[in-house]
Amino acid sequence: MLASVIAAADEKSDARKHFQSGTRLFDLKEYQQAIDEYKASYQLYPSPLLLYDIGQAYRLLGDSKKAIGFYELYLAKDSTGEYRQVAQEEVAKLNLLVAEEARRREAPPQGAAEPPPDAEKRDHATGAAPAPGGQTTALSAAPTPVYKSAAGWAPLASGVAVCIAGAVLLAHAADLDGQVAAAPSVAQIRALQDDAATYRVAGWTVAGIGAAAALAGVVVFAVLAARKSAPSLVLRIAPSNGVGSLVLGGIQW
Repeated sequence: MLASVIAAADEKSDARKHFQSGTRLFDLKEYQQAIDEYKASYQLYPSPLLLYDIGQAYRLLGDSKKAIGFYELYLAKDSTGEYRQVAQEEVAKLNLLVAEEARRREAPPQGAAEPPPDAEKRDHATGAAPAPGGQTTALSAAPTPVYKSAAGWAPLASGVAVCIAGAVLLAHAADLDGQVAAAPSVAQIRALQDDAATYRVAGWTVAGIGAAAALAGVVVFAVLAARKSAPSLVLRIAPSNGVGSLVLGGIQW
């Protein structure tokens, strides 16, 4: 019994020596050697605080994953310890750091992206060949064909439909005029004439609105056609005798 007590006392004394040696090395920023001493001390006297100290040393050594492991081991062994909150905060910060390092490793290196395979095709579509050693940038995309423009078809189609409605009203007014001669009484004649006049005014009004809408559609098509015939705007930057020259829409400045 006495031998076991003496042995335990010797182990605790040796553990204290390893701990003190580790602390001196820690103060000298010899973190890896300090870790070795702390681990030797923990093997002889498993105090949870030694796990926290090992986590601190790994963090300062730059090994975030091992630091997290020992902080969490400390929290598991002594969840109510005095350094519990500090350990939790360090684990949270180190987890963010590890995630950021993983993201950086997975990100492609800068300048490694290749131009899309249709880059040359898009350049030809602008109508301007790249200057030697220069760069060509198109400032306007290929225009939509005029006949596909909804801006023109919407008022034109609506105008035609309204004109048809006006024509129907005028036709009905003409039919009422035809019925006047066969009316048996003056009252019916006046009623037919009044109805015919009402439909006639409505028909011409509706037809006028439809004609205006259709004309607006025609104007839109005309404007789009004029824009399509205008030259595209291309910006080309190329060296000229060692001095950059600016070519804008085919005019050199």
